[in-house]
Amino acid sequence: VEGKKLFTWGTADSGMIWVDHLTDFDGQYCEIQSGRFLTQFEYEFMEPHFLEEWVEYWYPIHGAGGFVYANRDAALNLETSDREVKVTLYSTGCFRNAVLRVEVEGVGGWERRIDLEPGRPSIEVFHMAAGELRSKTIRIHLTSEDGVEILSYVKWPEEKREEEAVKPKHTPEPTGTVEELYFKGVYMAKKGLEDEALRFFRKALEKDPGFSQAKVDRAVILIKRGVFDMAVKDLREAVERMLTAERGRGFASRLNRYPGLDRAYYYLGLAYKLMGRLEEARECFWRLIVSRGYASLGFYFLGEIALLEGRLEDALRMLQRALRLDPVDVRAKTLTAVVLRRLGKVEEAMNLIREVLEDEPLSLMANFELMLAYETQGLSDKAEETRRTVEALLYRPRNPMFVDESTPPYYSLGHYLELGVQYEEAGLYEEAVTVFAMSLDKPVRYPLITYHLAYCLDRLGKTEEAARMFEEASRMSIEYVFPYHLESVKVFKRALEFNPKDGNAMYLLGLLLYAKGRKDEAIEWWKRSLEANPNNPLAHRNLGLAYWKHRRDYTTALSHYREALRLDPHNSRLYVEFDQLCEEAPLDLVEERVKVLESAPEDVMKDDYVAERLARAYTAAGRLLDAYRVLTSRKFYPWEGATATRKLYRDVCVKLGSEALESGRPEEAVRFFKAALEFPRNIGVGRPPGYVDREALELLAKAYEASGDLESAGRVRESIAES
Repeated sequence: VEGKKLFTWGTADSGMIWVDHLTDFDGQYCEIQSGRFLTQFEYEFMEPHFLEEWVEYWYPIHGAGGFVYANRDAALNLETSDREVKVTLYSTGCFRNAVLRVEVEGVGGWERRIDLEPGRPSIEVFHMAAGELRSKTIRIHLTSEDGVEILSYVKWPEEKREEEAVKPKHTPEPTGTVEELYFKGVYMAKKGLEDEALRFFRKALEKDPGFSQAKVDRAVILIKRGVFDMAVKDLREAVERMLTAERGRGFASRLNRYPGLDRAYYYLGLAYKLMGRLEEARECFWRLIVSRGYASLGFYFLGEIALLEGRLEDALRMLQRALRLDPVDVRAKTLTAVVLRRLGKVEEAMNLIREVLEDEPLSLMANFELMLAYETQGLSDKAEETRRTVEALLYRPRNPMFVDESTPPYYSLGHYLELGVQYEEAGLYEEAVTVFAMSLDKPVRYPLITYHLAYCLDRLGKTEEAARMFEEASRMSIEYVFPYHLESVKVFKRALEFNPKDGNAMYLLGLLLYAKGRKDEAIEWWKRSLEANPNNPLAHRNLGLAYWKHRRDYTTALSHYREALRLDPHNSRLYVEFDQLCEEAPLDLVEERVKVLESAPEDVMKDDYVAERLARAYTAAGRLLDAYRVLTSRKFYPWEGATATRKLYRDVCVKLGSEALESGRPEEAVRFFKAALEFPRNIGVGRPPGYVDREALELLAKAYEASGDLESAGRVRESIAES
């Protein structure tokens, strides 16, 4: 079954420990996953306005013991031992007198008649004289009584894989041909590693400064980051190179456009639109209407630009042409309904909205538009009923099972922001204000919504109301607030035009820019935010992180973390990051590490990560018994797959044992070396299958020898030899 995955931690001790970590009382933790691609390591871009669809079939296979292949009709599990093939079949329909045939390479074939029905697995075992079935090809064929194939499966011989050499941890400088560098960059971009993608595109362009594909893909990343000027420069150069190549191909190229030209025009138009340069954007989108792949997008954005300029009839005409070319474009269909409603053609608008809701019943904009359409028609009962549906989609009340009571429930208001920004980017500020205002009666106010509401009020000419909302936003708590919309950049900058001392707007703008890869700009905004509000521990922490990770300025980073800890001594994350920074910095900070961690409040010390960092600091300071006491006096709950705490525990035990051995205390050394070989349950890490620690075993053998227990030393060395 392509795109399926059944994951469990396994039955070794390292896997069984996760039963306690992740389940209550019902055995193994399992993940059943499925998706569009063959594995979870594959990524693809979704083209703009593209609709991706696939069909999944789910049915029970209880008693089948797993499966190696499945289709709509049946699931197959195949298990082999040295002289036995076990076939388990689970069907979704009744198949009487079906034919099951098993063929083993070099051995022979077997055929049986079986009956299959839903709810009951059919288990067939085939015995044979030949051994080593893992090295042979096995074919399974299942047909109905009249010869129609139900399923067919081939199990190929298992290949022995040699272990790969350990790869260096550092990232090597990109190498290869221009095309190789470009495609590596695309691969990185698909994985979301944009900085790495930019490195590869830059290297490709160093080899061929005019390579248009790399320029376009680099520009796409720059647009996502809001660096429009550089994106436009790349795209204009790419377009010029492609047009030059097209002109060189002569008149026939009019019917066969240069590959990539339409994509370049699309992103150039998008960049111009986001910059507010609508005339230049319009010119780019007009060029797309003769494109096979981008014509519908060209008409769509021509319609959106007309809407931004208030030309409703032109907007409707363009959007309708976009829909004729791409009838499943949900965004175009919904925006067409908005324009129809604004033109007073409410029935036509409602017909489109109903079409959208048939395919996308959870569409926020379509449900909201249906509510507005009912209100326009004066159908108050239906409007109120739809409003309740809209509120149910937009508002997510706190679930105490999953969210700590101390966490502001901004997540519950995220859909208001998402829908409001969709209206805002289309210039539909009245609708955006309505959406944002619906969130104001909730138990908490979301600063990002307040800022965007103020911006939309300002665009509607309601300056006094906008100023009042900007002022309110500037005084709100910004803990747990993480802007991610590129549209928020202009909102924060407009807020600063109203109030140049708005520390919240500066801080949030820095947060957004850092997330978009514009780290140096972010640092400057955070520094300015501290001038407005010097007691913001979040800004100090972020500057500390930026100077540490981005600029490698350890001294400045340390000063900001120290100030953040002073302002917010109950933030456990600060202690962890400060200690990691001290450990990495090329400075002698061991005493400060211990002092800071020992001074942490009681509630902070409940955090596993803080306790682990204290044990590491003690280890660095040579206080091994203190580290040992921290690691053995509490229960740790590691992150999935994390083993660092157990490794620290092992290293501390080995060091304690070595000290004891060197000081002539062999019995104590034996105790610590034996402890180093254990996987204590309080550490939260189980023993992996086949685990052998030869260094600790050799030290244990030496400790036994030093204590005079030569027999035990011999047994330990035998175990080393056998491992």
